[in-house]
Amino acid sequence: NQGLHADDRQARYDALFHSYHGAIADLLDARAEAGRMPLLVALHSFTPTLVSAPADRPWEIGYLWAGDARTSAAAMAVFRRLFPDVCVGANQPYSGSSPEGYTVPVHGDRRGLRNLCLEFRQDLIADATGGDLWAERFGDALEEMLRTGGEG
Repeated sequence: NQGLHADDRQARYDALFHSYHGAIADLLDARAEAGRMPLLVALHSFTPTLVSAPADRPWEIGYLWAGDARTSAAAMAVFRRLFPDVCVGANQPYSGSSPEGYTVPVHGDRRGLRNLCLEFRQDLIADATGGDLWAERFGDALEEMLRTGGEG
C-alpha cells in the first residue's frame, strides 16, 4: 500500500476492508437479534522469521489476547493436551494487544463475545497438505473445547 495515491488507497479500503468487516458485523448483528452469542474466531498467520529484527519464531501456533484470556487459556489447554509435541505460543509471536489487531477488539470485545485470535506459522500452512493438517488439529481442539468448556 506504500506509495499509493489517496484515491487508490481509499478504493482498497472500500473494496476489501470495509466490505469484509461490514459482512462480519452484519452476521454478528443477525446472530444477536436471534439471541445467539457466537464464539468469534480470528485466524491469521505469521512468518517463521521476524523480518524487522531477524530471529526465528519456533511457535507453530500462537494464541493471542489483549484482555480477558479465559477463552484463549481454555483453548490452549485443550490444544496442548491433544497435541503435546506442538510448540504453542501464549501471546506469541506478539501480544493480542498489538496495534495490528482489529477484528477481535471491534467485533468481539465491543460486543462482549467470547473470542479467540490465533495464528499459524506460514511455512506450516503453505500448501494444501499443511493447511489441512493444521485446520484439522485446530478443529479437533476447538470442538473439544466447546464440548467440554475447556475442562476436559
